[in-house]
Amino acid sequence: LRGLHIFRESYTSVDTEDCTEVEESLITGVSDPMEQLAAALASLAKLQEEAQRQAEERHQEEERRREEAQRQAEERRREEERQRERHYEEIQAMQEQHMQQIEIMKGVLAEREGNSPHLKISPYQETEDIQDFIEAFEGIMKIQRVNRTNWILRLTPLLSGKARTVCTDLGTTTDYDGVKKAILEHYNINTERCRRKFRSHVWTRDQDPTDWIARGVKLVKRWLVPENGMEQVVNKIAVEQLLNGLPQEMRIWVTSQNPETPEKLFTTEE
Repeated sequence: LRGLHIFRESYTSVDTEDCTEVEESLITGVSDPMEQLAAALASLAKLQEEAQRQAEERHQEEERRREEAQRQAEERRREEERQRERHYEEIQAMQEQHMQQIEIMKGVLAEREGNSPHLKISPYQETEDIQDFIEAFEGIMKIQRVNRTNWILRLTPLLSGKARTVCTDLGTTTDYDGVKKAILEHYNINTERCRRKFRSHVWTRDQDPTDWIARGVKLVKRWLVPENGMEQVVNKIAVEQLLNGLPQEMRIWVTSQNPETPEKLFTTEE
């Protein structure tokens, strides 16, 4: 029993009530003091293990809560940062739009006063080639360094007839390329038509040779679009030659499928 009390004093981390219960059970259930001592040691060890396990669980729970709090704080910080970035982008967009409107108004006022530094663009006439007019318009816009998003605002008032109708039907937009594509499609202008016009471009005595050559160069560029790369140029020339090698009935049908490469031409033919 003396040894039991010594061990009781040694295990101060274990609840005193638990030790008392262990002592009482040992004293009443075991007669041999050595057996009592061994049983006490085993019971106290279990109690200490249980206390340690509970302490570890509490520590893990606290750690989990701390990590969760840190995660939530980091998420709130990121969300606040994203909101600041969106707000900044909105402000920048509004400022840019405001500056563009100011520039447009400056140009309008200058034109009204007759002091416009810009080149004059004559309104489009239905008798003109719409593609020639659009290319001339684009050239002037580039010379004036007008922002591309404002080209529609400059183009629409200059159009008339079917071209003006196309712009009106598309509504408010800054997609100049989309509007240009819609206008050309409305006039049935495509690479195949440009190819035919180039192939039928013949000089007559009433034409100025320089103008005739310049017109031919313009037509071939419209057909081949060299700025899109040499591969596309090669494909168009190859497709034309291969189509010419087909029987007429087959050539008409394959041409209607608009093959862009020799591979697509053969697939269509099959």
